[in-house]
Amino acid sequence: MTIYQGVDASAYQGNIDWQRVRSFHIDFAILRATMGWGNAEYQIDRQFHHNMHDATEAGLLTGAYHSSLAANADDAHREAEFFIKCIRGYKMAYPVAIDIGDRTLRYLPPEKLDLVVRAWCGDVREAGYYPMICADLQTATNRLNPLTIQEFDIWLLKHGDSTDYEGDIGMWQYTAAASIGGVKSRIGKSRALRDFPTIMREHGLGGFDLPAKAARSPEPISLFSASSPLMQAFDTLSELSAFLDIMKAMLENDDLIKKLIAGDALEHKEPNQIVVSANTESKPDESQNEPLAEVLHKPSPEEKAAEQPDQEQKENTDDHDKSPPAAPVISAEKAALLDKVLEENEPLSRQHDQSEITDKPFRPDGFENPEDNDIQDEEEERREARMLHGRWSWFS
Repeated sequence: MTIYQGVDASAYQGNIDWQRVRSFHIDFAILRATMGWGNAEYQIDRQFHHNMHDATEAGLLTGAYHSSLAANADDAHREAEFFIKCIRGYKMAYPVAIDIGDRTLRYLPPEKLDLVVRAWCGDVREAGYYPMICADLQTATNRLNPLTIQEFDIWLLKHGDSTDYEGDIGMWQYTAAASIGGVKSRIGKSRALRDFPTIMREHGLGGFDLPAKAARSPEPISLFSASSPLMQAFDTLSELSAFLDIMKAMLENDDLIKKLIAGDALEHKEPNQIVVSANTESKPDESQNEPLAEVLHKPSPEEKAAEQPDQEQKENTDDHDKSPPAAPVISAEKAALLDKVLEENEPLSRQHDQSEITDKPFRPDGFENPEDNDIQDEEEERREARMLHGRWSWFS
């Protein structure tokens, strides 16, 4: 641990040659600023500002102390305010202390002394300084509250080769009668047991500004934190698993799919659209086409025998399933043969109808009537209607 040497001085030492004091390996000076409160002319140490200026010019780091005359906490608050106004503007690399060695405080009960110390130190700390209690060994051991000593540092006045103090201290005045070049009278010498300049600068105390915060390097991302790639991939897989569970449930439940499809069809249905069920599709009356079917083809006895089991099976199936069967599909060769038979055996009623459609009025060459295309389309639609709606369905 590095120990720094320092002196404490007041108007009693008179004019001091601080350049010479610095040459005696003195690192810091604790200078008296005020005593009591109220009358600045008599209660500010007449050498304080002069000593602060010259000691700083000589390269010494400085602190300050106040000789308290307070008998209660109210006086201590006033003294703290008076002291802060006096030292304002100076940079204190060492603590500011309250000296409670005056006879006014010597006879105070420990409870009142503790109130005075805490009031003064609390105000100074709120003002941005590092407070310290200057007390002798007997006061520090027997009269000060241990909790107060833990909260505020001690500048112990114990002359000799050891402190004989069991507690922790910040500074130790080991003599009050040192002889140093540049000082005409005796002067007190102390040792600082902490690196106070570093403490002041790092915490922005004693008139120093807080150092600019260095940019913090980003902390490594934990493997199981919410922002890690592993956990993000796990969340994605969990969502996919939930989606697959939903799809599986839908595939296992046919009724649910039908309801969803029916609901989607209703949402997209146009206002005047009529929805026709597949089971209710209209078909032409096959009984009207039966005479023509008999003319076209007479089934042989073998075909009738083959059809009979199929009809019985069809009747049994109809008992279980009442929905009408879908129209059978015939091959292209049969369709071509039937078209030829139709042209040769066209009934008179159909010829009459066709004549009404195909008889066209005389038109000059090069004249095209748009209605001719519609007539051809209508002929094809009628032919396809017969093929699809069973006029010769038993051929297949």
